[in-house]
Amino acid sequence: MIENPIKIISNRKMEIALVLLVILVFINSINRYFDHDELEHIHAAWYMFQGDIIYMDFFQHHHPLLYVLLLPLFTIFDEINIIYAAIVLIFIMNCLMLFITYRISRIFSDDHKTAIMALIFLITSNHYYTSMLTIRPDVPYVLFGLAGTYFALKMIKDLKSKYLY
Repeated sequence: MIENPIKIISNRKMEIALVLLVILVFINSINRYFDHDELEHIHAAWYMFQGDIIYMDFFQHHHPLLYVLLLPLFTIFDEINIIYAAIVLIFIMNCLMLFITYRISRIFSDDHKTAIMALIFLITSNHYYTSMLTIRPDVPYVLFGLAGTYFALKMIKDLKSKYLY
Protein backbone atom coordinates (compact mmCIF):
# COMPACT_ATOMS: atom_id res chain seq x y z
CA MET A 1 0.00 0.00 0.00
CA ILE A 2 1.30 3.44 -0.94
CA GLU A 3 1.59 5.85 1.95
CA ASN A 4 0.35 9.42 1.67
CA PRO A 5 3.35 11.54 0.52
CA ILE A 6 2.34 14.46 2.73
CA LYS A 7 2.59 12.23 5.81
CA ILE A 8 6.12 11.16 4.88
CA ILE A 9 7.51 14.72 4.82
CA SER A 10 8.08 16.25 8.24
CA ASN A 11 6.57 19.56 9.34
CA ARG A 12 10.01 21.13 9.66
CA LYS A 13 11.00 20.22 6.08
CA MET A 14 7.79 21.70 4.69
CA GLU A 15 8.25 24.89 6.72
CA ILE A 16 11.85 25.21 5.51
CA ALA A 17 10.70 24.70 1.92
CA LEU A 18 8.06 27.40 2.37
CA VAL A 19 10.55 29.88 3.84
CA LEU A 20 13.00 29.18 1.00
CA LEU A 21 10.25 29.73 -1.57
CA VAL A 22 9.29 33.04 0.05
CA ILE A 23 12.94 34.15 0.00
CA LEU A 24 13.26 33.15 -3.66
CA VAL A 25 10.08 35.04 -4.51
CA PHE A 26 11.46 38.15 -2.80
CA ILE A 27 14.77 37.89 -4.64
CA ASN A 28 12.97 37.39 -7.93
CA SER A 29 10.59 40.28 -7.32
CA ILE A 30 13.53 42.64 -6.87
CA ASN A 31 15.55 41.32 -9.82
CA ARG A 32 12.81 40.97 -12.43
CA TYR A 33 11.89 43.23 -15.31
CA PHE A 34 9.41 46.02 -14.69
CA ASP A 35 6.25 46.09 -16.69
CA HIS A 36 5.09 49.42 -18.09
CA ASP A 37 1.87 49.09 -16.09
CA GLU A 38 3.84 49.10 -12.85
CA LEU A 39 5.48 52.37 -13.75
CA GLU A 40 2.05 53.72 -14.68
CA HIS A 41 0.76 52.95 -11.19
CA ILE A 42 3.77 54.54 -9.50
CA HIS A 43 3.36 57.56 -11.77
CA ALA A 44 -0.33 57.86 -10.87
CA ALA A 45 0.61 57.80 -7.18
CA TRP A 46 3.21 60.48 -7.90
CA TYR A 47 0.52 62.63 -9.53
CA MET A 48 -1.56 62.33 -6.36
CA PHE A 49 1.52 63.15 -4.28
CA GLN A 50 1.95 66.35 -6.35
CA GLY A 51 -1.62 67.36 -5.43
CA ASP A 52 -3.45 66.26 -8.55
CA ILE A 53 -6.88 64.74 -8.08
CA ILE A 54 -7.47 61.35 -9.62
CA TYR A 55 -10.24 61.24 -12.25
CA MET A 56 -10.24 65.06 -12.46
CA ASP A 57 -6.66 66.13 -13.15
CA PHE A 58 -5.47 62.90 -14.74
CA PHE A 59 -7.08 59.79 -16.14
CA GLN A 60 -6.78 56.49 -14.30
CA HIS A 61 -9.19 53.60 -14.69
CA HIS A 62 -8.31 51.89 -11.39
CA HIS A 63 -9.51 52.46 -7.87
CA PRO A 64 -7.10 54.72 -5.94
CA LEU A 65 -6.40 52.34 -3.04
CA LEU A 66 -2.93 51.34 -4.25
CA TYR A 67 -2.03 54.95 -4.98
CA VAL A 68 -3.09 56.04 -1.50
CA LEU A 69 -0.98 53.23 -0.03
CA LEU A 70 2.02 54.37 -2.10
CA LEU A 71 1.73 58.06 -1.13
CA PRO A 72 3.76 57.90 2.12
CA LEU A 73 6.64 56.28 0.24
CA PHE A 74 7.19 59.45 -1.79
CA THR A 75 8.02 61.41 1.36
CA ILE A 76 10.65 58.85 2.41
CA PHE A 77 12.31 57.65 -0.81
CA ASP A 78 13.77 59.33 -3.88
CA GLU A 79 12.72 58.65 -7.47
CA ILE A 80 14.87 55.56 -7.95
CA ASN A 81 14.31 53.89 -4.60
CA ILE A 82 10.54 54.42 -4.71
CA ILE A 83 10.32 51.50 -7.12
CA TYR A 84 12.07 49.18 -4.68
CA ALA A 85 10.02 50.51 -1.78
CA ALA A 86 6.85 49.77 -3.75
CA ILE A 87 8.14 46.25 -4.44
CA VAL A 88 8.73 45.73 -0.71
CA LEU A 89 5.22 47.03 0.05
CA ILE A 90 3.72 44.60 -2.47
CA PHE A 91 5.85 41.80 -0.99
CA ILE A 92 4.55 42.60 2.51
CA MET A 93 0.99 42.48 1.19
CA ASN A 94 1.77 39.11 -0.39
CA CYS A 95 3.12 37.81 2.91
CA LEU A 96 -0.12 38.93 4.55
CA MET A 97 -2.05 37.10 1.81
CA LEU A 98 -0.06 33.96 2.55
CA PHE A 99 -0.83 34.29 6.26
CA ILE A 100 -4.55 34.73 5.58
CA THR A 101 -4.49 31.79 3.16
CA TYR A 102 -2.88 29.72 5.91
CA ARG A 103 -5.65 30.75 8.33
CA ILE A 104 -8.35 29.91 5.75
CA SER A 105 -6.73 26.50 5.19
CA ARG A 106 -6.79 25.90 8.93
CA ILE A 107 -10.53 26.60 8.99
CA PHE A 108 -11.12 23.77 6.51
CA SER A 109 -8.45 21.45 7.87
CA ASP A 110 -6.96 21.39 11.34
CA ASP A 111 -3.80 19.88 9.84
CA HIS A 112 -0.75 22.18 9.84
CA LYS A 113 0.85 20.24 6.98
CA THR A 114 -2.16 20.68 4.72
CA ALA A 115 -2.15 24.42 5.33
CA ILE A 116 1.58 24.68 4.59
CA MET A 117 1.08 22.60 1.44
CA ALA A 118 -1.67 25.01 0.34
CA LEU A 119 0.81 27.88 0.67
CA ILE A 120 3.45 25.99 -1.31
CA PHE A 121 0.92 25.29 -4.07
CA LEU A 122 -0.12 28.94 -4.07
CA ILE A 123 3.42 30.30 -4.28
CA THR A 124 4.41 27.94 -7.06
CA SER A 125 1.30 28.54 -9.16
CA ASN A 126 1.99 30.46 -12.36
CA HIS A 127 -0.78 33.01 -11.96
CA TYR A 128 0.26 33.97 -8.44
CA TYR A 129 3.90 34.12 -9.38
CA THR A 130 3.38 36.30 -12.46
CA SER A 131 0.50 38.53 -11.35
CA MET A 132 0.55 39.04 -7.62
CA LEU A 133 4.20 40.03 -7.37
CA THR A 134 3.87 43.07 -9.58
CA ILE A 135 2.98 46.60 -8.52
CA ARG A 136 -0.66 46.63 -9.47
CA PRO A 137 -3.97 47.64 -7.85
CA ASP A 138 -5.14 44.02 -7.75
CA VAL A 139 -2.77 43.15 -4.90
CA PRO A 140 -4.45 45.16 -2.11
CA TYR A 141 -7.87 44.17 -3.49
CA VAL A 142 -7.00 40.49 -3.21
CA LEU A 143 -5.53 41.06 0.25
CA PHE A 144 -8.70 42.67 1.58
CA GLY A 145 -10.88 40.18 -0.29
CA LEU A 146 -9.03 37.31 1.36
CA ALA A 147 -9.33 39.01 4.75
CA GLY A 148 -13.08 39.38 4.25
CA THR A 149 -13.35 35.75 3.16
CA TYR A 150 -11.43 34.61 6.23
CA PHE A 151 -13.62 36.56 8.66
CA ALA A 152 -16.81 35.37 6.92
CA LEU A 153 -15.68 31.73 7.07
CA LYS A 154 -14.59 32.11 10.68
CA MET A 155 -17.95 33.61 11.59
CA ILE A 156 -19.80 30.76 9.86
CA LYS A 157 -17.63 28.17 11.61
CA ASP A 158 -18.06 29.84 15.01
CA LEU A 159 -21.84 30.08 14.56
CA LYS A 160 -22.06 26.41 13.57
CA SER A 161 -20.02 25.31 16.56
CA LYS A 162 -22.04 27.58 18.84
CA TYR A 163 -25.41 26.18 17.72
CA LEU A 164 -24.41 22.54 17.22
CA TYR A 165 -23.92 21.80 20.90
